Amino acid sequence: MAFLDGLSIEWQSKQEDTLGQTKDGFRAKSSWIVSGIASPRSTVDDIINDISAPKYGDEYFNTPTTSNLTLVSTDCREVTDSNPEDCPLFEFSANYEFIPSATTYQSFPEFDDEFYDYSFTNETVKVNSGIAQDKYPATGTGEAPDVGLLIGVDQEGTVDGVDVYDNSETLVVTKWKDQTAFTQAFVNNVRAELNKVNNASWYGSSAGECLFRGMEKVGDNRDMVKLEFTFLVSRNKLVGELPTFTDKEGASFTITGGKKGWEYLWVRPIAVPETDKVVSRVEGVYVAQVYDESNFSGLGLTGSV
Repeated sequence: MAFLDGLSIEWQSKQEDTLGQTKDGFRAKSSWIVSGIASPRSTVDDIINDISAPKYGDEYFNTPTTSNLTLVSTDCREVTDSNPEDCPLFEFSANYEFIPSATTYQSFPEFDDEFYDYSFTNETVKVNSGIAQDKYPATGTGEAPDVGLLIGVDQEGTVDGVDVYDNSETLVVTKWKDQTAFTQAFVNNVRAELNKVNNASWYGSSAGECLFRGMEKVGDNRDMVKLEFTFLVSRNKLVGELPTFTDKEGASFTITGGKKGWEYLWVRPIAVPETDKVVSRVEGVYVAQVYDESNFSGLGLTGSV
């Protein structure tokens, strides 16, 4: 290797790389094991500082020069009981520091920085009514009972419904806080927000769509703590996105107020006798609030995109 040219050193191996992220940047350490050195202490700086020597930060910062990481200190020690006396092994180590400017590589998290991400999947939910429904036989003496949009109606008028796939969204907000701000009072404030729904816009979601599921501490260092806040997202339904129902008099009606994401909609069916048959109608449709609302001020998050 070029940085060993002219030195009476037999290259052995790269032993260790460690990288640690700090509030301001990186601290890194590289270690090598070499053999055949007559005067190891006098050659440390020649090895570490040579421009062709492997510098730890090269693969991270894409600038393979000695300037990408500042050399803070070097060290050399003999690896005892590892080799015959005529060819001892020595471990060289270099400690680097990298504090980026505003235009280099990436920005590093600071106090109160936050980021959010949405993930999407689906889950099964039970529904009692469909969007549209055909019946067979459609006419004649053997015409199927008219159940409107209700699904799985038995002869007593009980609605069994059906399990279908529905959208399932998760919002995760990552927040870096000062260690001194992670107090018992803060934890109590977060606990008080559990299982509540947003009463205003929240990271791009409308009021009523985000249910707070919890907070987890996923990392920390001397200065900062990294927190993840998880919200389940259920989208609001407008009037046109909800089915039309048929009341016991045979008239159609809709839910004029729509349904917020975490409200619960349920249907009360009724069996209505007609001339030669019994039909299933809807006696009432109800939209229930089952979670308290909150502005989530206790979480210490901005809520903005």
